[in-house]
Amino acid sequence: MRHRFSCIHQAWPWRHTTVLLSLLGVLFVFSPVVGARSFSLDRVAIIARVDPDGSLWIDETRTYTYDGRYSWAEFRLPLDRVGSVSDFSLLEADRAFTASTSETPGTYELTSSADELYVRSHYVAEDETRSFTLRYRIGDVVARHPDVAELYYQFVGAINPQSIGRVEVEVALPEPAVFGEVRAWAHGPLHGQVAFEASGRLAFDVAPLPARQMWEARAVFPVGWLTVGAAAVTGDPALDRILVEEDAWVREANDRRERDRVAILASEASGRTAGRLSTAMAVFGLLAVVMGYLKAGRGHVVAYTQRVDANIPTEPPALASYVYYTKQVQGGALGATVVRPGSPEPPQHRTGPAEEEVVRVGTQVHDPAPEERVAPPQVRIKDL
Repeated sequence: MRHRFSCIHQAWPWRHTTVLLSLLGVLFVFSPVVGARSFSLDRVAIIARVDPDGSLWIDETRTYTYDGRYSWAEFRLPLDRVGSVSDFSLLEADRAFTASTSETPGTYELTSSADELYVRSHYVAEDETRSFTLRYRIGDVVARHPDVAELYYQFVGAINPQSIGRVEVEVALPEPAVFGEVRAWAHGPLHGQVAFEASGRLAFDVAPLPARQMWEARAVFPVGWLTVGAAAVTGDPALDRILVEEDAWVREANDRRERDRVAILASEASGRTAGRLSTAMAVFGLLAVVMGYLKAGRGHVVAYTQRVDANIPTEPPALASYVYYTKQVQGGALGATVVRPGSPEPPQHRTGPAEEEVVRVGTQVHDPAPEERVAPPQVRIKDL
């Protein structure tokens, strides 16, 4: 086993493995995700109409934007606080879907129980924006109290799994809603709004609506707007109780808004303080650099009180290089050691005449004394 591993190691060095893993990492980071898709629920527009018999008609238009290919969608309606659902239909523009279990585009499946209405629609959508309208009637939504009629309905439940870009709800009561005669409240995110429109309808809008948060409306209006026998009549007057409940919830909401406002102001103040501190630190750093330059960055005269020795050092340059360069002798230092002044030169051998011989001691050239010199031979020319 050890020999086999050694062979593998020799055939595939570890550095090759490192390079391969690095390339795979780069490909993983920069390669596009194959088959990635997503969708968003941009808008839910609901038109709700309260009939004099206490029932509620809903026209709910859902607008989706698809990135990729999709073939079905589902809709869930909790029924724990409302009556039965009837007259359901699903449309896209003017085209109506048909109830079927074939799962072909343009059909839907509806399942209803005591707790929930479930709808699964089938279509084909790819990289586009589509709008679908669900239309249905809910019975016994309005409560008939002795002193007032009450609409209390959750248009978007907390079971909603995703954020909705905008929710717009318009409620038409049996008679035009006038402030003072009608009271209205909304429950959900604090940035939601309630308005009395000029058309006599009530508007409950919120944008956006985060996932897992509800959006519900509550309105009280004269009980005389309902027909006799419509809805079930409760035993006790409800207006005072409703006003107390909503007043407590309004105070709680205002307290939350104030806490959020204080937190935002504190965050902004902290940001401003951090900005000022950063500016001060930057200025201080710049001043430190300037002062350091003025003190040590410019050239200036350095007082030197030691005597300068004009004598040539006796230590060979190779030794100085060995110490200065951590046990390394540079070539220049080695050459300087060989030919440095005062170093003995290797003996030189000459084969010329004795009269040309000179004696070298160190770097001094010494000529023989006159009495030591040998006269050159003289040649006389005799006349014949």
